Amino acid sequence: MELFERIRRDSREEGVSTHGISRRHRVHKRTVRQALRSALPPPRLVAEFGAQVAEPTVRACVTRVRRELE
Repeated sequence: MELFERIRRDSREEGVSTHGISRRHRVHKRTVRQALRSALPPPRLVAEFGAQVAEPTVRACVTRVRRELE
């Protein structure tokens, strides 16, 4: 949450671009866009569904399913 506050402050007070903010805070531009849209980070998958797996495991599963659906 603190990161989102810093991103929003940099954008508002300094007028730093999305690319500049992503480099400054070493985050993806998608994260910067999320922070600019909402002061609160989106909910995590574990909190949302009660999953007991690591995020990389979920990402691999999603990638596999997407390939199967193409």
